[in-house]
Amino acid sequence: MSHDMVPSVELQSISNKTEKAPLDPLEPALDELRKLSKDLMAIRLHMDKHFQGNDSSKEWLMIGIVIDRLLFATYILFISLSFIAIIRIWIWNNSFHHD
Repeated sequence: MSHDMVPSVELQSISNKTEKAPLDPLEPALDELRKLSKDLMAIRLHMDKHFQGNDSSKEWLMIGIVIDRLLFATYILFISLSFIAIIRIWIWNNSFHHD
């Protein structure tokens, strides 16, 4: 049994026990705790749904990753070619000074 979810059978047995003793001073607190538990479960389900995302957002994320990698590869290629061109110009320029 998971520690974050209580089976409905156990909840019913708890509610049946509290119905038998209406003069119990803890009953209002138990009712509030049950309401709070339901509210927290609703919030948790909403947050799970929110962070799960939908297929469209996942597809756009993948497209963004592909474009990002393509631009990075283009940047690396441009920097490498620029570096090679600068080195070749420098070597070519120095060859004239030594002649």
